[in-house]
Amino acid sequence: MLVGNNLSLFGMILYLAGCSGDQTADEPSANEVATEDVQPPEPRPPSDNVADKNKQLDLQKEALKIQKDLECLRGRPFLSDPSVAFQSMSDFKKFIDKEFEKEFRTEKSRQFGYLLKGIRLVDKNVDLEGSLAQAVLDQAAAYYDPVTNGFYVVAEGLSGMMLSSVMAHELQHALQDQHTSLLESYSAEHFGSFDEEMAARFLVEGEATLVGNAWLVLHAGSLFGFMSGFQDSICASDKPTPQVEIFWESLEPVVNDFASMTRDDVLNPNPLLLMLTNFLVPGYSASQESLKSLPMFHYYTLNLPYSKGERTAYGLLRKAKWNWRTLNRLFKNPPKTTEAVLHPEIIDTPQQEFRTLSPVDVASLSAGWAQGESNRMGELGLFLWLVNHNISENVAFLTAEGWNGDIAIAYKKNDKYAGSWKIAWDTPNQAQRFRKRLIEVFNLGFKGFTAQPNWQDMLTDSPSQNGSLSFTYDDGRGFVQWTEDEISLAWGF
Repeated sequence: MLVGNNLSLFGMILYLAGCSGDQTADEPSANEVATEDVQPPEPRPPSDNVADKNKQLDLQKEALKIQKDLECLRGRPFLSDPSVAFQSMSDFKKFIDKEFEKEFRTEKSRQFGYLLKGIRLVDKNVDLEGSLAQAVLDQAAAYYDPVTNGFYVVAEGLSGMMLSSVMAHELQHALQDQHTSLLESYSAEHFGSFDEEMAARFLVEGEATLVGNAWLVLHAGSLFGFMSGFQDSICASDKPTPQVEIFWESLEPVVNDFASMTRDDVLNPNPLLLMLTNFLVPGYSASQESLKSLPMFHYYTLNLPYSKGERTAYGLLRKAKWNWRTLNRLFKNPPKTTEAVLHPEIIDTPQQEFRTLSPVDVASLSAGWAQGESNRMGELGLFLWLVNHNISENVAFLTAEGWNGDIAIAYKKNDKYAGSWKIAWDTPNQAQRFRKRLIEVFNLGFKGFTAQPNWQDMLTDSPSQNGSLSFTYDDGRGFVQWTEDEISLAWGF
């Protein structure tokens, strides 16, 4: 869903904290989705209240001003004016319910839910829909709907610069939608795998976050008296001016700070940043509580497209010397893997290719089990699996590097779930690094894990060594098999 959440607002506060101290005009130092069968959401009905009418008019006027700014920043015109409106929480709940009809109540989504439980990305007892629903309602600030070409504000009490910043982000989605069909695919889930869908989400949310935060830096700087008259001089062009280069280069530290924030950083920010966020974003502390109970899978798939995705968009813009041509092209021909968006330097190189793999052979274990649909989980999927098994974020990202293809399948028998996962790696050393990390995963995440006495030595053998081991744990049986650059896993039978 193209629903702006409070993490994006938290990122905006980080930009404000980073850009409001030492800028000058010469050297600024900066920081959603429905299918065709979903009925358009309802804006608030017309009000006879003069204050409400004025508030709506003010919203529309501000939207038109921000559209002009975005046309300058992004170098693309709006082909039409998106509708903008406030929406009641009750109508937003109706919209979310229709979204969840697609997300969780189709056979395809049920199969994916089985997969998440089978390969241990979520606990087998987690209610995937219920655990996400309240968090979305608590976190939502605004959203863009590609079906109606409409932008809707749902957060109560959001105003001033924070409201305008959210508008800049969501109106950038409208601009994306008017120049590419990617948001139509995004809305209709026209993706062949979880990996491909998340790659698109990184691109869509990452670019909108970058443009929205760049807008914020310019206008927050003006409020503090740092950038008066500077906005018009950083318009996109084929040959960026020195001022444009200075501006975008100045954002790099805050882009990197936002991207490097861990879950613990977000849930337990330093007191000064938390105080500033609570002051600018009504209800922020309360919304944080819902994040703390959110399953890891939901937390990271909701938030990484904003934080890591912004760094992806920034890296591509920088590589093109502050020209938007690469991002324009990628919206027409998006990357297919999360490896590409996590490492944008490999885009347009042979390294972005990956292997197509056959499933793990589990015939010796799977008699009586119903096999689900296969999926490619990608480098992001490996990261999610590692953090869900108590591996720290930084170590998990490093361990998942070198992904070169995978195929995951879930199996179900009554109320039990099992899974298989074959993963290919770019080099034997990267495969060995993952095998070594499995020692920690099994010890921390597989209660009652038992294998042959020398199993840890087997997993740390030389990169060229092939091998296999069988194991049991409290939830069943499994095995690991490996060649120098492939690893096959099975468990839960």
